[in-house]
Amino acid sequence: DKAKFFPVMVSVFGKNKTSEIEASIIEYWLNKNTNGTVEKLEKISDGIGKLWNRSEKLKSWFDMSEVLDFKPKIKINELPRNTVIILDDLERVSEDIQDVDLMGFINNLSENLGFKVILIANEEYFDDQHKKQQEFKEKVIEKTLKFNVDVVNVSRSIIEGYGDDEFSSFMSGEHITNSLNLDSEFAKRNQSYLRDLSNLRTLKFAISHFYSVFNELVKYHREIIQKDVIENELLEFCWFTILALSLELKKNNI
Repeated sequence: DKAKFFPVMVSVFGKNKTSEIEASIIEYWLNKNTNGTVEKLEKISDGIGKLWNRSEKLKSWFDMSEVLDFKPKIKINELPRNTVIILDDLERVSEDIQDVDLMGFINNLSENLGFKVILIANEEYFDDQHKKQQEFKEKVIEKTLKFNVDVVNVSRSIIEGYGDDEFSSFMSGEHITNSLNLDSEFAKRNQSYLRDLSNLRTLKFAISHFYSVFNELVKYHREIIQKDVIENELLEFCWFTILALSLELKKNNI
């Protein structure tokens, strides 16, 4: 029988030390294996701590500092070896964590502790501009799987999630669909556009902000101009403007 693996998925985003990543791995594993008991105990401990800190009388009666400092006493090398550690958002790692420290941490999980490790990152994280990551990839990473995003279908799912037939109908138009088609001639000629649009956070950001504008324009057109039909050219202009701004904003160019 094939061994059963237990996946533990954490994001490195927002972590300032490799020890924080390690703590997140342990916390995830504990919560999943105790049906969230550890998380509940930590919340109870936090609640009691706030009450205790506000009461000088309680403080004078007994010292709860050790009780309130509730942390599960388990080390990462004590986790079972069927644990698959999945580290997401590598390209968003804090600048406080040096590349060599992160790579050493990952290597220790795999080579020394014997865990299966899966890394998730945008393709450019391991490109030629990042020499250390490229070298690490060549020496340590066994397999690389490239995931190509179907932007049109993903965007359709996001759009349908709003439950707005009018919005869905507009976004299914030829010009809008072409702007999201990574197989279009424009996308193929502009590699940066192709790469940026593949970022689902950016895509969701653009659609979300355009939906707000779409609703306001339709409402204004009907209530003020008193017309049921709004010209597609105006809405398309707004969509392309918001899409372009979203792409630049997410690259910190604005």
